[in-house]
Amino acid sequence: MATSDSLHDVLARLGDDDLMTLVGPATWAKGLTYFRAGKVLEVQDEPPLRALGRVRGSGVTYRTWIEAVSGELSMSCACSQGRDCRHCVATVLELRDRIRRATPTRRTWRTVMSTLCSPSGAQGEPLALVVDTHDPARATTLV
Repeated sequence: MATSDSLHDVLARLGDDDLMTLVGPATWAKGLTYFRAGKVLEVQDEPPLRALGRVRGSGVTYRTWIEAVSGELSMSCACSQGRDCRHCVATVLELRDRIRRATPTRRTWRTVMSTLCSPSGAQGEPLALVVDTHDPARATTLV
């Protein structure tokens, strides 16, 4: 990642596997559980490089700090673990989700075709597409 990457750039590219590599699978899973349970109470985005969060833990609310440092993700928390904890993961997932929802997605051919081919209960015959790329100036032969 380039050093000029904003936090939004870093998070937009961050996959679950990348986050799991940073914090470990157990911490990632706990953070995902917190995120899905709505335990992220607040995220204050401070572009371009920082965001602050508040996450409800076990009876206590923890403050988290998420930053882009030299194009890499840096996460710290007020909990006893201090860094790369479940509260940070939940904050990152919440902010990444907001960024992805706010960013318009370009529809690729796969996206368009998946909506046409999805099992929606529609009836019909399978469709095939033939693309003929031969040169019409040359004779066609069957081999």
